[in-house]
Amino acid sequence: MVMVAAFVGTLFYVVTIIDSPNSVSIPFFCIFMSIWATLFVEFWKRKQARYAMMWGMEGSELAAEVRPEFTENAFVHNDAISPITGENELYFPPTIASFRRFVALSIIFICGFLVFLVVVSIFTLKAILTIKSNLFGTRKSFADVSVNQKPVRNWGILQKWQLVDISSQISGVVIALLNALQILWFEYILSALAKQLTDYESHRTDTEYEDALTSKTFVFQFINSF
Repeated sequence: MVMVAAFVGTLFYVVTIIDSPNSVSIPFFCIFMSIWATLFVEFWKRKQARYAMMWGMEGSELAAEVRPEFTENAFVHNDAISPITGENELYFPPTIASFRRFVALSIIFICGFLVFLVVVSIFTLKAILTIKSNLFGTRKSFADVSVNQKPVRNWGILQKWQLVDISSQISGVVIALLNALQILWFEYILSALAKQLTDYESHRTDTEYEDALTSKTFVFQFINSF
C-alpha cells in the first residue's frame, strides 16, 4: 500500500509542477491520503492479528508478567479476590490510577503550552527584528552613509567597515540558533519527564509501561519538533 501512495503522490507532484503549487488537484490528493491512511491502519491490524495467530502470540499481553516496580508500589496490595479465578491478585485502586493519569495529562498539557509560548516568543522576536531592522534600530543602507559621517555601530560592526548591511542575515542566524537550542533543551527535559510520568502512573506490565512511555514521548516530540 505504501507503493500506491508513493505512485499517486508522484502523479500529483508532477501535476503541481505543470500547473502550479495551488493546483485544484491538491484537495483531491488530501482526500485520497485521508482514505489511504485509514485503510493502511485497518489492513495492518488485520495482518497483525493474522501473524499473532500464526505465531501463537494471541493473548500474550494477558499473560505478561507483573513488573517488579508495580509490586513495590505502596498502594498495591494482594488481598483482593479475583472474581474469575477466586485467588488473591495484586490490586491497584482505580481511583488512584485515574488520579495519576489525570496528573500526568495535566503536566503534558502545561508543558505543551510552555513550548508553545517559547516558540511564539521566538517568532515574535523575529518579527520585531524584521520591523526594527535590528535590536537597536540603527540599520542604515550603505548609500546613506557618507565618508565623513560618524560611523554607526550595527551589531557591533562599524558601518564603514562592513560595507553592506547584514542586520537581517544576523537576525536570521540568531533566531535559527535560538530555535535549535529550544528544541534540543526541551527534547532533553521532556524525554526525562515522560519517563518520570510513566513511572508515576505505575503500570502493571512491561507492555503497558512501554505503550504509555511511547505515547508520551511521541506527544512531546510532536509538540516540540513541529
